[in-house]
Amino acid sequence: MWRARWPRAEARLRRCGSGVVAWLRWLNGDAAYDAFIAHLRAHHPERPLPTRAEFYRAETERRWSGVRRCC
Repeated sequence: MWRARWPRAEARLRRCGSGVVAWLRWLNGDAAYDAFIAHLRAHHPERPLPTRAEFYRAETERRWSGVRRCC
């Protein structure tokens, strides 16, 4: 019933909800995995696609390997 009265409010709620979902996907790394897979398919089709677990393991190693200090 409220849809008939406030169609713009429903559109705003959907837009806000999709923004929250996109932010959560960015926060937990799902967006990074999807972007990496899209890059591999577009530029390196011969390479095998890693699983999510393999991608997250490699990304964690890349971030935390090496020296991390100022002095």
